Parts: sequence; C-alpha cells; structure tokens
Amino acid sequence: MKHAEEMGDAKEEHLHVFALNPPPRLEQIRESALRLQTPERRIVDEFFWFWPMKWGDGKQDPALLALAKGDKSKTYNIWTKLLTSDRSEKNTISKHNLAIMFHLTALENELLNLKASLSNESLSKIDQHWRMSFKLWEELTENETFWSLISTRIRILDDPQLTTGFTRRMRATFPEALDKINGLLALQYMEDNRFDLASRHIVYMKETHQGFDNIPKTLAMITQPLQTRIRDAVFQATQIADKEPRMSAQAAKELFMAVSKPLKIIKGFLSPNDHDRITLCDIVAESGLACADAHFRIEHNFEQCLEILKESQKFAESKETRNKISDDIVDTQNASLLNPINQLCEQVYTIAQEKPEKSLEEAQQLLDASHEMIARINASHVPDEIKNRAKDRIAGTLMQCAIIHGNKTHNWKPCVRFFTSSLLIAADTDLKKHILNNQHIADKNIELFSNLKPISAAPSLSAANSSTGFKLIGASDHDTETESFLSTHYFVFFYIPLFPIGRYRVVKIPNGYRFLGKVPLRNIDKWHLFISLGLIALAVFSMILNGANGKPSHSSTPSLPPSSNVKKDSPPASSLYQRQLADEIETGKVRAKEMAEEIEDMDGRLEDYERRMKMYNDTYMTDEYNNLVQIFNALVNERQNLFEEYSSLIDEVNSKVNRFNSGER
Repeated sequence: MKHAEEMGDAKEEHLHVFALNPPPRLEQIRESALRLQTPERRIVDEFFWFWPMKWGDGKQDPALLALAKGDKSKTYNIWTKLLTSDRSEKNTISKHNLAIMFHLTALENELLNLKASLSNESLSKIDQHWRMSFKLWEELTENETFWSLISTRIRILDDPQLTTGFTRRMRATFPEALDKINGLLALQYMEDNRFDLASRHIVYMKETHQGFDNIPKTLAMITQPLQTRIRDAVFQATQIADKEPRMSAQAAKELFMAVSKPLKIIKGFLSPNDHDRITLCDIVAESGLACADAHFRIEHNFEQCLEILKESQKFAESKETRNKISDDIVDTQNASLLNPINQLCEQVYTIAQEKPEKSLEEAQQLLDASHEMIARINASHVPDEIKNRAKDRIAGTLMQCAIIHGNKTHNWKPCVRFFTSSLLIAADTDLKKHILNNQHIADKNIELFSNLKPISAAPSLSAANSSTGFKLIGASDHDTETESFLSTHYFVFFYIPLFPIGRYRVVKIPNGYRFLGKVPLRNIDKWHLFISLGLIALAVFSMILNGANGKPSHSSTPSLPPSSNVKKDSPPASSLYQRQLADEIETGKVRAKEMAEEIEDMDGRLEDYERRMKMYNDTYMTDEYNNLVQIFNALVNERQNLFEEYSSLIDEVNSKVNRFNSGER
C-alpha cells in the first residue's frame, strides 16, 4: 500500500471491504509501517486483523482475496463453512476471522452513529454484530489451539524481542482490552450526552468475559483523564478560596460548571460504591464548602453562602460529607436569622460604650425593635435553641446598657426597668441569675448613692504630703461591692483638722481617690465646724480685748515651789505626755503609710487579675477563669481586712492628734 501510494497507483488498494474512507494519507501509512517494525506492536496489530489459513500464504487465501476485492458475503460464507472443518486450526482461524469481521462491522457502524444518529433498526443490527463478536471471542479466549497459533506466529517471526511469555501476557489482558474498546465508545457517547447508548456499551462490558476481566479497573483507566480534569478544577478553586477569598464565590461557580459534565460521565461509568467516584464527588463538595467559608469571612453574605453550600451538597457522596454540609447549611440559615438581631445588638452596645450617657436611649430603641424581631423568629421553624439565643442576645445587651449607664452616672433608678425587661426576655438560666445579681446591685446602689450629688471636679487634697492644707480624714459606711466609703474633707493646720468642708463617697485608687459624689455633712461634722469657728472667734475676741487693756494676751507660767523630790531641770508631767503622744502619732503615721503602700500594691494586682479574668471569660478558658476567681476573691478579702485595719489606725491617729492639739493629759 505504501509503494502504491508513492507511485500514485493505490486505487485498487482501497477496494477492501473495510477500507478506510477517506483513504489514509501517505504520512499515516508511513507511521503504520514504522509501527509494524516493532515486534510486539506487529503481533498485536496482526491479532486484530484477518489471518490466512496458513501463515505466509495470504496472497493465495480465497477468503482474503475475496475480502480484498470487496466481496464481504463470499468471505463470510467461506469462513462459516470452515467452522465445521475437522481440522481444528482452520476452525479456530475461521472463528477468529469472523469475530474480527463482526467486531469491525459493529465499530464501523458505531462511528457512523456518533456522527449522525442511526435508526433503531440499524442500532438493532449493530447490537447483533456486537453479540456475535462477543460470542466468538469468548469461545476463543479459552481455546488452546487459538493461543498456540499465536505462539507459532511468534516463532515464525523469530525476533529476539518476542518470547512465548508475550503470548501469556496477551491472553491475560485480552478480556480487558476488549472491554476498553466498549468503554471508550461509552465515553464518547456520554460526552455527546447520549447516555442511553453509553449505558449499552457498559452492559456489553459487564455481560462478556465474566470472571476474566476487571471492569472497575478498566473503567477507572478510561475515566482517568476526566478524573484529572476534576482534580485540577478542585485544586484551582481551593487555591482561590485560600489566597483570594474575595473571588471565592466566582471560583465556586466556575468549579461547579467545570466538573458537572465530567462527574456525570464518571457516575455513568463507576458504581455508587466505587471509591474513586465517592472521593471525586466529595472533594468537589468540600472545595465548594471551602469557597463558601472564604466568601462568608469576607462578605458576610448569607444568601450567597447558602447558595454555594446547597450546590456543594448536590455533589457530596459520602454520608460524612453530606452531613457536614447539611450542618453548615442549618448553621448558616440560623445565623442568617440571628444576623439582624446580632447586628443591632452590636451597634447598640458599641454606642453605649462610646457614649455612656446615651446608653439607655439605645437600650430603649433595642427594646422597641425587639418585640417584632422576637415575634418573627418565634414564627419561624428554627430550633428552640436558636430562638433562645436571639432572646438571650437581646436580654444581655439591655443589661449591659443599664450597667454602663449606672457605672458612668451613678444614677441607677432609670436602669431598673431595663433589668426587669431583660429578665423577662432572657431564656438562659445562668443569664437570668446574672441579670438578677446585677439588679440586686443596682437596687443597693440606688440605696447607697441616692443622696449623692454629682461633682464637677475632685476637691483639693493639698495636705496629702504636707502638714497644712486639705485632706480626707476617716472612713465609714463601707461598701464591699464598690469598695467605696464615706470620708470627710478637712482643712488641716499643722496636722490639726480644723474645718470639715464636705463629705464624699470615694474609692481608694493608686496615688489618690476616685470621687463618686458628695453627701451632706453629719451632725458631728457640723458641731466640729461650729466649735472650730467658735474657738477661732473666741481667740480673736480675746486678743482684741487684751490689746485694749494694754496687757499681754497670756501670763507667764508660775514657777514650781522648791522641793527636794523635783529636780530643777525636770520637765513638767504634761510635757512628757505630749512628747509620748507625739511619738505615738509619728509611729502611727509611718505604719499608716506602709499599710497604704500595701493596699496600693494589692489594688494593682487586683486590676491585673480582673484583666486576665476578662480575657479568660471572653476566650472561654473556663478552668483558668475559675482558678483565678478563687485567687482574686482571696486577695479581695485580704485587702478588705487590711483596709479596715488601716481605717481604724487613721481614726486612732486622728484622735491622738486631736488630743495633742487640745493639750489633753
């Protein structure tokens, strides 16, 4: 044929019954000639062509001559008659050639059908050709004469690259090779969306050579290019979700489009229990899930996220993956219902923190809107857990707004109704206890701070580090929860508290006090003030009176009578008492300063513990939080005891100062 093509005289060469149309090009013929030079390829190609009744006698073989002239019927009749021959070789060769004829006829018509759909009658004839071919091939598969003919042909070729072991390998792989032909036809029909014809070829594969072939292996091999396309699409979508999350929604859409048809074809080939099929479907679903997660992290678009998740669920095959995506869909649906409530609560809480004076206004707006939101979520078909989460979020935000307002303004009365409302809305038992506890604190604060008047600025404490000026003296009416107490603001002259100017509720802080508000002076403070003013007025009047009489304002101290029991240089007893009192005052002041420093150190540690406790609580580190609470409470008790001791010492020192100033013995 190659020589005829080169000489331009190949017309007669294309009269063969199974001649290609259009005829092969010269380049194709040369490629085929080169392939025949490879011994193993030559044997395989000869295996799937017509054999003469005797090797090397093909030009005189009547059936092959008729075939070359295009007389298919004559060829068929010759081989059919030889099927009854007494000679097993002729019988076997005829059976092989008829199997090839039916196989080629079926393939030829299948190729025509792929180009243009044939009639049902034609398809029925194709089916008959396939079944006749399969019948003959199955008879040959276990025919020892058939395989000995191939071994004989190998010996005739006498090529060192060919051994009789090659025959054994051909025999072992022959059923799968035939399956592959039908598998590839099924693949083409599936790509052309003609799944009924594709399934017909899969049926052929399953019905033939049962026990000798490995259909799952063959189908996996045929679909390998499709599997590679799917894995590449999954990898690309996953990479985009990881590195370009803003493009993840588009990546998911492109992924589903890219894998839809290949997966449909693979599902047509592989059984529902096939490992490769399940894995491919699941990795597509999980890649879609990754895209949905990435999209939500950036855009917070519940609707589009749900769309991606529902599309991903269609691809999932394993129970685990289906359940995982189903749970995500439920969570996202629930979150989408909670989202308006969460956003409003977050907005209200943020404004309350930034502008505490407006916290109750924001709380009222939330309370007004909550009725409709709670009614809407109650009417939905979501689990009670989600409904309760919505209620608890609203109740918790109302409570926080009330706390923020009360802590900032110390006006707790208007906060009470928001505690009551949050208690009615809350569903969680622990939250209700928390609200009740804060309501109790608010009630106590109302009682504690009801007579407090706000102050625009803290009063002067100029005598804190000197003997004359203004300072706080005394501590009474302690409140353990706020750590506050009442103290009197005095004008001090040389450590002597002369005038009580005001009374304040304060909290001791490092290096000073935090003033919560002002309260009226006590009666004892008023008497102290009147007495101090009276003594000053009396002293001034005495000075004026003595000046008018021209007499000194005081008389000289009378001398003691001589006594053998008193030394002349011994001081009076009153002077010794005053000196002892002064020493006790100084010792008390030193100890008070040491205690104040200890309290200040404890306050610093408590602030650090509070910060860490808040962090543990916010990050759900329950064990660490509970352990630190015990340490915190122990330190609070220790500080309280020390503060009471400190307050008593201050009162004692002040009492001694008063006695010292009055000259008491």
